[in-house]
Amino acid sequence: MKMSRELELKFKIDDNERRRTNDMYDAAFKPLGIEVVPHYTDTYTSTGHLYLTRIPGISAEQRNEIIVKMAEEGVATNVHYKPLPMHTAYKNMGFDIKDYPNAHQRYTNLITLPNHTLMEKEDIEYVIEKFTEIVKEYM
Repeated sequence: MKMSRELELKFKIDDNERRRTNDMYDAAFKPLGIEVVPHYTDTYTSTGHLYLTRIPGISAEQRNEIIVKMAEEGVATNVHYKPLPMHTAYKNMGFDIKDYPNAHQRYTNLITLPNHTLMEKEDIEYVIEKFTEIVKEYM
């Protein structure tokens, strides 16, 4: 089934908005040592719909504190990755997160930032400002 030109244009606009947000986030966070999952490389391009950050050296408790502080500033963040051994069904099958230290570490310091096509430039700048202020307390 062929996509209508109107729908195709809408997807292109959405992609450009996400790319703008990701580029602004990248420029602000990479110099601080905040690790980000790349969306656009020479070998692949993602939809860019999630902006995943990793803050080196923080604990799960510190990550949760950052999420709470961001919420207090009006910014909803999340953790979009939970290793399978931490899910009840996998625990019940005998999987133990202790056997997967790399997966657990990635989960421990991961925070997902808002990234949607309705964000204005001022919204993105606000997220950058608040996230930077808060994360600097932990680095």
